[in-house]
Amino acid sequence: MALLSENLHIDVAIEILLRLPVKSLHRFRCVCRTWNDLIKSPKFISMHVNHSTLALNSHLVLIKRNLVEDNCTSILSFHANDESLDVVSPELQIPYFSYPFMEVLGPCNGIICLTNYMTFVFCNPVTREFSLLPPNSCPCASSPFFCHTKGVGFGFDSSIISDFKLVRIAIHSHKEHGHYHHENRAEIYSLKSKAWRQLDGVLPEVKYTPCFEIFFNDSCHWQAFSGRDHKKFILSFRMSSEKFAEIDLPNNLTNLDEKCMSLEVSNGSLALIAYTDSQLKLEDQYTEIWIMKEYGISESWTKLFKIGPLSGIRCPLSFMKNDVLLLENIEGQLISYSIAKQDTEAFEIYGSSTSLRAMVYKESLLSIE
Repeated sequence: MALLSENLHIDVAIEILLRLPVKSLHRFRCVCRTWNDLIKSPKFISMHVNHSTLALNSHLVLIKRNLVEDNCTSILSFHANDESLDVVSPELQIPYFSYPFMEVLGPCNGIICLTNYMTFVFCNPVTREFSLLPPNSCPCASSPFFCHTKGVGFGFDSSIISDFKLVRIAIHSHKEHGHYHHENRAEIYSLKSKAWRQLDGVLPEVKYTPCFEIFFNDSCHWQAFSGRDHKKFILSFRMSSEKFAEIDLPNNLTNLDEKCMSLEVSNGSLALIAYTDSQLKLEDQYTEIWIMKEYGISESWTKLFKIGPLSGIRCPLSFMKNDVLLLENIEGQLISYSIAKQDTEAFEIYGSSTSLRAMVYKESLLSIE
């Protein structure tokens, strides 16, 4: 291999290395000093993240809670990004959390954020690198002031700054003259500065919704509603400008008040999945899938499918290859629904109730540090 590295033109070597998974690249750093410096360079890491063939090195990451002898642990589970969902890597237990309820945000350039809304951890699942964020700037939960997290967003600022950021929306309550006053405010953490700072302005009400807080088009998203007329909409936050905006839901979304919703990305567009509660009668359960053809333009919402009824579905999790929808049933089992075939398939993958989360992950050499 050393002789090969000496005789191989650097441009050819780069083209070969860009097509390799992260695990192989870590091994090939030992070939010679030139390859080690190349693979560790920011330019190569950026090229590897953006290389089109990385689609071949992508896989599905599931986060789930396992119950073992009354102890509950959260793990990352790695599976093939195809209909087989074969295990492709050993499970990874998640550190730092005193109790196991978890959310997974991302991925962004190979980095994800794990949180229970009090503790925040950045993670590169392939390099198995974790970084615990420092405590945020919200004062302790004590009188006369307390705060409670309502929503979290994680993303990458691709502007001149080039920085991973975490946004936390919390309801701040303080007591004046015997009465409590409530305001929704936001703060942001920058990985580059390794510090929290407050954002200006008071925000609308934000509702925690499983599988809704996605990062897409440089923006984080939450389900929100106005305090006066309780109108539901999508609250977005653009990482580069650090500005909030409102996105209206589809006008023709039927029985909105009875719907649960999640946001996903399908075929490069923002997708809204509106589904009915699993406790309804089977004949009343159905799911609508809407696509926003032009991001930020509410008039561009288009309903693609109406699915149903699907028995025993708790919530949708993620799209896989655009035409397969992954879901969790009421028993905590992972199932898939093929939109083309209009049928379901159950997998021997379980978590405790409401614990499953899923995402399609592309490998990255990026270091959290």
